[in-house]
Amino acid sequence: METMKKEFEIQTKNLRSTLAQSESEKVTLKHDFEMQANDLKKIHEKQLSDLKSKLDKEIAARNEVEKSVKNKEIEMEAMKKEFEIQMKDLKSTLAQSESIKLKWRQ
Repeated sequence: METMKKEFEIQTKNLRSTLAQSESEKVTLKHDFEMQANDLKKIHEKQLSDLKSKLDKEIAARNEVEKSVKNKEIEMEAMKKEFEIQMKDLKSTLAQSESIKLKWRQ
């Protein structure tokens, strides 16, 4: 009976030791997991920040191109109007010239 009692105590002690070791490993694994999760979170945040910065730069560049295109369109419209005015003036001058020619012929 005494032998069984000692063996039971030894087994209980071993089980407690194994349980304590398991708890220690659990805490270590949890800590490692949390550190890896934080590292991944930082990496993803950096990637997201880089992508956002790149997107902002691309949007700014696109806005500059759109602004430039609008300015060119305004410039072209002004040139078109100026051309139309000059053509009108030339036609008027040509008509006057033709009128003068006809008067001289008469």
